[in-house]
Amino acid sequence: MGEPYDLSAVQDSGTPDGVREAWQPGDLAWFEYHCLESNDSADARLWHRSHQQVAVLGRGEDEDFGQTFLDRADAGMPNVYRVRFADGFEGHVFEDELLTGPEHYSRPDPPDTRPCAVCGTWTCSACGWKRHRAAIWRPAEQSCAQCGSREGTMAVSWHRRRTWEDHMFGLRAAHLDFPAADPPAASARTAGTGRARRHLGAAGLAPAPGKAPGP
Repeated sequence: MGEPYDLSAVQDSGTPDGVREAWQPGDLAWFEYHCLESNDSADARLWHRSHQQVAVLGRGEDEDFGQTFLDRADAGMPNVYRVRFADGFEGHVFEDELLTGPEHYSRPDPPDTRPCAVCGTWTCSACGWKRHRAAIWRPAEQSCAQCGSREGTMAVSWHRRRTWEDHMFGLRAAHLDFPAADPPAASARTAGTGRARRHLGAAGLAPAPGKAPGP
């Protein structure tokens, strides 16, 4: 896998190829997710929308921690932007995830999965044990099979199209009407301290293949 930016351009402009020093409201950019590629991520909704064109809405609630892209990358504190996807979903993304064209993509396409309105993964807060495909609308009724605790968190499950359709068919057959749930974990992208966990180094490189960014 290659680097996400053409670092040869840094010597001339100070900005890696494929990114910008700043984006303005109304700009169109190409989004590529650069954090934990997992359905367990609090930002899984962004991962599943990777490699799409987005409309920039404005800056997030953050401050500039450097005058240039590389200064902010060196500090591990990239700027945050609010964007809107074609399906209407809005989210916060980091500046290294906004690219000037799809030719600058460095990560694989996300899997073709959808959030389930029926089941989720319940995680015990005491010991970390997980119950997969738990009833997502009944988090208070879950209990840990390992330690017996009833304290835990529920995260939405993501399924490939066939499984998703089967679950939705069962939902309609049972005459239930539960809205699709979003992962309950709050994204750190809207908090300034969350940016310190970024994978960007002094050169602004994406993580190595198969290596997820730090927590």
